[in-house]
Amino acid sequence: MSIPLVCLQLPAAGDCAAAVAAWREALPELEVIAAGPADVPVPDGCAHLALAPEAGMMAALAAVHLAHPERDIAYVRAGADLSADWVALLLGALRRDPRIGAVQPLCDALHLCSPFAGARPGWVVPSQVRSWLARLSRNQVFEVPILVPVCGLFRAAALADLAAAGGLVDTGNPAARLRARGWSAVACDWAFAHWPGGRLEVPLPPEDADVRAFQAHHPLDPLRRQLADALSGGPDVVPPPAPALKPVVLHVTHSWGGGLDRWVRDLCAADTERRHLVLRSLGDWTGFGYRLALYAGADAGALLREWKLDFPIRSILATHHHYRRILDEIRRDFAVDLVVVSSLIGHALDALATGLPTQVALHDYFPYCPALSIHFREPCTHCDAARMAACFADNPLNRFFADSTVGHWLDIRARYLELLRAPTVQLVAPSAAVLRNLHRLAPETAALPAAVIANGCAPLPRIAAAPGEGRLQLLVLGSLAPQKGAAILRAALPELTKFADLHLLGSGDEGREFEGLPGVRVTGSYRLEELPGLVAEIAPHAGLLLSIVPETFSYTLSELWLLGVPPLATRVGAFVDRIEDGRTGWLIAPEPAALVARLRELDRDRSRLAAARAAIAALPSWTPAQMAAAYRALSPLPPGTGIAGPGPGPVFDAPAVAAGRALAIDPKAPARAVTREYLDYLLGKVRGTPRLGPWGRWLAALPLRLARRWLGR
Repeated sequence: MSIPLVCLQLPAAGDCAAAVAAWREALPELEVIAAGPADVPVPDGCAHLALAPEAGMMAALAAVHLAHPERDIAYVRAGADLSADWVALLLGALRRDPRIGAVQPLCDALHLCSPFAGARPGWVVPSQVRSWLARLSRNQVFEVPILVPVCGLFRAAALADLAAAGGLVDTGNPAARLRARGWSAVACDWAFAHWPGGRLEVPLPPEDADVRAFQAHHPLDPLRRQLADALSGGPDVVPPPAPALKPVVLHVTHSWGGGLDRWVRDLCAADTERRHLVLRSLGDWTGFGYRLALYAGADAGALLREWKLDFPIRSILATHHHYRRILDEIRRDFAVDLVVVSSLIGHALDALATGLPTQVALHDYFPYCPALSIHFREPCTHCDAARMAACFADNPLNRFFADSTVGHWLDIRARYLELLRAPTVQLVAPSAAVLRNLHRLAPETAALPAAVIANGCAPLPRIAAAPGEGRLQLLVLGSLAPQKGAAILRAALPELTKFADLHLLGSGDEGREFEGLPGVRVTGSYRLEELPGLVAEIAPHAGLLLSIVPETFSYTLSELWLLGVPPLATRVGAFVDRIEDGRTGWLIAPEPAALVARLRELDRDRSRLAAARAAIAALPSWTPAQMAAAYRALSPLPPGTGIAGPGPGPVFDAPAVAAGRALAIDPKAPARAVTREYLDYLLGKVRGTPRLGPWGRWLAALPLRLARRWLGR
């Protein structure tokens, strides 16, 4: 769609030069025709179209349309206070539907189309209203009973229809005339025009019953309530300016949580220049894709839509009819500009075939590797049918899709590699090691467009004091699942505890086998905000990263560095790229003897630990905001496109629960955490039920307290 011609209707006197200059700066190709009395000065560079002084909006449109019948026309009445990009904002609505004939912004010239339930507070200026709308917009385009003669965008074909029927006249109701010709007259809730002259006296049309019905069930009611709540905080809480329309990114991912979920959350939160939607597969061990859920951002409380698949996806499918329909629906209704695929577990490969620009974020090796980690007795350098069959039979790390066949995975792999060759697809890896491993396993991928963008991490406070002079204090941060090196630690522990104390922090259920052992302290879980304090209390000399699988990045390594803890890591995967051996940490073979030997060396010469602390203190930061900027640079999207707000859905009007259900649960939350919170909820209900009496409340709460105490271990 080309840029519309602007019809600026001039008053008897006034200066619009500054406004026109701002519009042209936002859209340099903009053409402006000043329509008004012949004796009124017009801004530089504007054509002048003479109009009678009494001409209204439709007469001005008729005159400009007669001179330029092929052009869409953006009308504005001189004196209206608009954002510089108002034409692009209205274009965003006109593009939604080819049968939209006219679109207007919200406008305080008439209560019917005002974003305020009552009068605009005196301290609120138009730019502040736009800042709030950029955050509160519901991405609504809605039919209006009348058009406010202040600002609007009119489609050329609709104007031609009205002209042919004699409808480009100032009398009557032009919105009704458009509808009679098969065109919609709409407003959008992300653009705002302030009319400084106060309320306009617009005569209600004969169809004022439609106006009354519109007012009785006004589509802006939820937005008006939110805006009123926001403005109650006064001018101190007005948000900074932000673009109303933002390009839309659709994330395709799983609901397992972990480091991938953290990456999605960080990217969504850090990238304020785009709107992020997250499509998660939901399921269980019998099938990881029974349902799909679409969220506004990474927050599980911002559910937009949910679908139950008519044919469950147990692991991954090459194609799926219902899945394709869902993708088409999301793409259509939410104006998606870019797809970011970070996990295809529970999805179909159709996610790579939307035709949109697509980034494949390689946070693991699925679906090339059904075990995710390219490790079978050792890091894999090849994988043919025979090795895959042996992997399914004998690899304890290949446990997620054990009921699948080798033939299924070979078919998936072939289709996956075929789709990666599409011109719209590019690979993005958090470390160069990921691309090296993929190129070794699938040499055809070496020719594909690819980039390395490290995962960003928010700063953490460094440990203020240097570790003590006593026994070596070693921190094992994070999971102790088999792939994270539990066997290495288990075998090395008898020798390590002769000269070191070990602190297992966040080891989860896997850490329980180490509880009570001499020289070992186990903390099963923690919240991220607690981490600096816990590590400061430990004052570790070094942190151990013992993965046997090739890590694709390792947030744990980043956290150790941010906290000022030198890492000792296995020489596999991303550790090799990220750690400069002997300077910013140490690399060892993934073997117990190598671990013990290196730690004995460092224990004897602790100056090396101090030098490493100094080196990692000088490492440059790489924040989520920097990461988001790098992803934007990889796939630039034009400004002024996309949608406003989270898009169609119940996110503002209804709790994020399916119809008929009273309980909303984050599908990524661990079952233990969900149960704990539910027990806390029940305990609160029991304590707040006076009809039970003191003894009744005590008895009812007793089993709940016991269960809560057991779960809190």
